[in-house]
Amino acid sequence: MQWKFPDGAVGEKLIVTLNEPKANEPYIVCTATSKPKNKPKTPGCHAELGLFFIPASTEFFKKDTWLQLYALTEIEAKSFLQDHFQRYCEVKGKLSLEMIGQVVQCIRRCPDVTKHQLSLICR
Repeated sequence: MQWKFPDGAVGEKLIVTLNEPKANEPYIVCTATSKPKNKPKTPGCHAELGLFFIPASTEFFKKDTWLQLYALTEIEAKSFLQDHFQRYCEVKGKLSLEMIGQVVQCIRRCPDVTKHQLSLICR
């Protein structure tokens, strides 16, 4: 997906949607990175860092991947769907139910996740 970074730059970024919004609710997404700099390589939750590590060849990820839960973003559903239909973003894969459950449990323990975001993710 075309992603606007905090410094204003725009580039390709893998994002993971974390909820299925109801009417007038935003999508909650996190970015993913394969850059290992100073990140733990133990699979699973690292709530104190706001990270969830998925090793290469697990699920649909070809590289070691860290979900960056410390910076969840809300995207208006209409805008997100427009980007999808205009092919600014595409579906690369879907996490298994087991992995989704592990990520959600990790999100519950992350200090940077707001109560509002939790209410939209954990139903």
